[in-house]
Amino acid sequence: MRRLVYFGGGTLVGALYGEIDRLVLKVAPLTIGAGIPLFSRNAEFEPEVWTLAEHSIVPSGAMFLTYDCKED
Repeated sequence: MRRLVYFGGGTLVGALYGEIDRLVLKVAPLTIGAGIPLFSRNAEFEPEVWTLAEHSIVPSGAMFLTYDCKED
């Protein structure tokens, strides 16, 4: 099994979407009005069901949410 960890914008992640089996999202208590989309706006894929596997909240109020792709 190979593991790939990617931090950054959604263009590459959108291209690799079919290979992703785990998402780790950081939700920060900050509004900026714009930002990098999670997946490229041009990415085409079928909707998937994700299951919350882990979560943590740090003192700043940011949350780290880990989701696994639900197997059929």
